[in-house]
Amino acid sequence: MLVTPWLLARLGSRRMVQVSLAGYCAAGLGVGLASSQWQLFAGLAGWGLFLGALDVSMNTQGITVQAAAGRPIMSGLMGRGAWARSPAPPLGRLGWRSASR
Repeated sequence: MLVTPWLLARLGSRRMVQVSLAGYCAAGLGVGLASSQWQLFAGLAGWGLFLGALDVSMNTQGITVQAAAGRPIMSGLMGRGAWARSPAPPLGRLGWRSASR
């Protein structure tokens, strides 16, 4: 997490979103494929680190887009993100129910 600002300055927010999203997805696979406590710990630690970097990178990219637009749009971006995540819990529940039969 401490290297995120340095990486943002070197890579830019757009590239950093891409890199941290790829790392977040890969770490999620590591969590799912963990076969020991230590592998699970490492997978969850990586998942958390990449999620933190992704969050900072997305907010930085949003500020860049807002500056280019010349008007306030961050609240709209945050609202769209919340709406985009809202179907996930019920869909996850449906998947769990079908997998447990």
